[in-house]
Amino acid sequence: MNTKDLEKYSFIQPLNLVSSKEIHQYYTCDVLSWVLGHVQEKNTCLLTMQTQLSVLAVAKRLSLSCIIFCEVIPNEQVIQKATEEDIIIFQSSYPSAKTLMKLIQNQYE
Repeated sequence: MNTKDLEKYSFIQPLNLVSSKEIHQYYTCDVLSWVLGHVQEKNTCLLTMQTQLSVLAVAKRLSLSCIIFCEVIPNEQVIQKATEEDIIIFQSSYPSAKTLMKLIQNQYE
């Protein structure tokens, strides 16, 4: 699966337009220091409710595929910075994002 594939799901809303990246797994967590210490795969999609700029710093450092903001929408500054840094971001409800996690998991089992 890649980030362009996510655009076909009505429950995932793209917040910026950047390049396509592969997604091999997902990780859901709101504690960014935990994410930094535990995400090992570059092609990971992070699901979080955190919307501050530091989420983008974590995504860049770990070379994450994308971020899905669950139940929240980041402000314009975060969206603009994500676009500048080539970080793909989406918005979704958490129950819908759980559906997406199952799709990703089933694809790589």
